[in-house]
Amino acid sequence: MPKVKPRARPTNEQMANSLALLAAKLPRTLRALDSAPKLTSSESSALGVLVHAGAMNLGKLAEYEQVTPASTSRTIGVLEKRGLVSRTRDKVDGRGSVVQSTARGTRMFNEGHNRKLAPLVEWIDQLPANDRARLLDVLDLLEAVAAFGSPKDPVIDPTQAGTSMSATTD
Repeated sequence: MPKVKPRARPTNEQMANSLALLAAKLPRTLRALDSAPKLTSSESSALGVLVHAGAMNLGKLAEYEQVTPASTSRTIGVLEKRGLVSRTRDKVDGRGSVVQSTARGTRMFNEGHNRKLAPLVEWIDQLPANDRARLLDVLDLLEAVAAFGSPKDPVIDPTQAGTSMSATTD
């Protein structure tokens, strides 16, 4: 059974530092859980935005990814050659293009996501009920932290994508 160690009461600066370190470590941990990765982290990230948010122009995707449009264009070029995204002319700005995930791209992304989830689900299954309840509370807080100071992100912002772990009642 996983052990969750209680901590001494840290300062706000120590908590902020721990959050930043965790934010850097968690993607590496999740990548390591994927037994058969087929995408680089930048390809997976861009494809994930398109899978969750739908079609968008390259500028908007670059904004979500917080990278340059040139970098986004290179990543999309690789994904397009592999048949994972399709590109069409932007009807609003005829000079630009709109990209979206293909069925193959969505399938590949979801398969990789599921390979990462399986060991996490196993780990969560082994937690005592009180630790699972604490984890749910922490997830709500982490969603708020992830949205803090960032552009509206349909993958993070539950009002954009409806992916929040929280249930609301009227």
